[in-house]
Amino acid sequence: MNLEALPKYYSPKSPKLSDDAPATTSESLTITDVMAAQGMVQSKAPLGFALFLAKVGIQNPDFAIEGLIHYAVALDNPTLNKLSEETRLQIVPYLVNFAFADYSRSAASKARCEHCAGTGFHHVLREVVKHSRNGE
Repeated sequence: MNLEALPKYYSPKSPKLSDDAPATTSESLTITDVMAAQGMVQSKAPLGFALFLAKVGIQNPDFAIEGLIHYAVALDNPTLNKLSEETRLQIVPYLVNFAFADYSRSAASKARCEHCAGTGFHHVLREVVKHSRNGE
């Protein structure tokens, strides 16, 4: 079973209004098999599985982001170690949110820029004081 097939087990199936008998092959996975496999993956790699579930929209990303924050703080990163503890604890959530956004985006993802609202232009009004060379 591929992880990519897992989200279909979380969405409701449409009713099949037919008198055909369902397939009864022994090679098909039951929901019990899928949930057992999911439990095993959760026990072996909880952070990775939480990230995957958040990426596909099954789980709220807060748990995965919190796990990434704990992982990033526990890393012995020489660049982050140069910073004070207070500064490091302020920067790590930004880095983690950026990393999760980068991981969860795809080529088909659509996001609106918060600065230009998707127009491609950033309008800024500034008050300018004009000085002349003559001293006027």
